[in-house]
Amino acid sequence: MYKQHVKSIKKNTITSNIIVPIVISAIIIMILNSTFAFLDLILKETNSDSVTSLSSMISMILSVVIGAILIKKVSSWSWFNLGWHKKNFFPSYFVGAIIGVLAITIVFIINLLLKSIEVSYVFTSSALVPFLISFIFFLFQGTYEELIFRSYLMPFFSRKIGDIASLIITSLMFAALHVFNDNFSAMGFINLIIFGLVFGSAYLKTGSLWIVGATHTFWNFFLGPVFGSNVSGVSQSNTILLSKLVGNITILNGGNYGLEGSIVASVIGIILILIFLKGYKFSSSKEYQK
Repeated sequence: MYKQHVKSIKKNTITSNIIVPIVISAIIIMILNSTFAFLDLILKETNSDSVTSLSSMISMILSVVIGAILIKKVSSWSWFNLGWHKKNFFPSYFVGAIIGVLAITIVFIINLLLKSIEVSYVFTSSALVPFLISFIFFLFQGTYEELIFRSYLMPFFSRKIGDIASLIITSLMFAALHVFNDNFSAMGFINLIIFGLVFGSAYLKTGSLWIVGATHTFWNFFLGPVFGSNVSGVSQSNTILLSKLVGNITILNGGNYGLEGSIVASVIGIILILIFLKGYKFSSSKEYQK
């Protein structure tokens, strides 16, 4: 499915396959930042920098909608080409959600068993609405990043430079997007690259934005609002549980970056990459031109 889509891309120049997609992606990212700044100015929320704020939620929804329409218009692709397949969309999304939940839950449980975190129940009735807002935020946030890096950039890059280079470069770009997050760490950056490879591998194998979007969404949602860990260094509020760091064993618990900065997350990510790429035959740019 992915290979067929890449082969259908007619133009194959540096400008059309590399420069233009990067520029369009940058515009979509600026749309998110501009929309958030505008809503923050209007709503004047005290928690505007939180994923539980209306500003964050609305700007993320608008960015996905506007971004998808812009990409579709510029690329002349169908929704199917963007990875939104009508057939079996619910089973695909469900599978992706299960993968995301299981993966981060394993990381959480291992850290709990190794006593590198202490967990307490902190959810209150007043946190219900912010919790639901955070769910909607992450529902679109996972799709937003996968739309840009996997659904849009990867096929164009594959057409010009082949699958392997496309997978690696988009994963590096994905990690670079988070460099200015709070509590940035070297291990966190490495794991962002690894999970960029996870999402990219899943997209190479399936061509489904439903699967990779759901995996990304539910990894982040369970990591933050459910387990109460920082998400890519960003602190969370109104969570169900609260994961407190124990001692100075950041290699296990990820430190202030959160559990996804853990060596355990690295291992889980590598396992997922191997699972997704099992039996997959990488294509070079020359093979796509045949």
